[in-house]
Amino acid sequence: MYMKRIVLVLVLLLAGTSLIMATDTLTYGMQPSRNESSIFDLGIVTMVPYRDISSGEFSNYMPGVRMQFNIRPWFGLVTDIQARSFDFDTQYFRLIATLSPVVRAILGPVEPYLGIGTSYGIILDAGTITSMAPAFRLNVRSGINFKILKWLSVGAEGNVWTSDPVDFIKNFTGDLLLDHLDVGVNVTFRF
Repeated sequence: MYMKRIVLVLVLLLAGTSLIMATDTLTYGMQPSRNESSIFDLGIVTMVPYRDISSGEFSNYMPGVRMQFNIRPWFGLVTDIQARSFDFDTQYFRLIATLSPVVRAILGPVEPYLGIGTSYGIILDAGTITSMAPAFRLNVRSGINFKILKWLSVGAEGNVWTSDPVDFIKNFTGDLLLDHLDVGVNVTFRF
């Protein structure tokens, strides 16, 4: 139920910013430049395991925050933190922190991207910090952002996580990919 609310809020945000952009363009004749790349991005990400979506289960969503520093218009470094599971009552949080170089193509208002990097799993349990087992994972992300305004974009992406990349590639099947795939949406503020 909560995931449906998040999706509804994102749809309303998309519709609202599109309306603002259209009104601004018609009223003032100004369209934000969409061919410029940003230098710094700050975003909100919500992911869900693919297997949960295919079974209609949306309660295992994973909220997160993301920062991206773009060294070149087509290349940047991304770090994000996602809550894989959390319980505020017991103060238990499973967090994944990632660091990835990302390559992106600036195609007007559309911006596809691909990143490969590492992630580290952290468990916070009532103030005690420990590492997940396994602590380090390989993360491959791919997605597409749509620039709605010069300072705002929304997008969709997929992340594949694995702690053993050699075994993952050696035993690769479509089912294995779907078992390790998280899909989600993001809202990014561009600076």
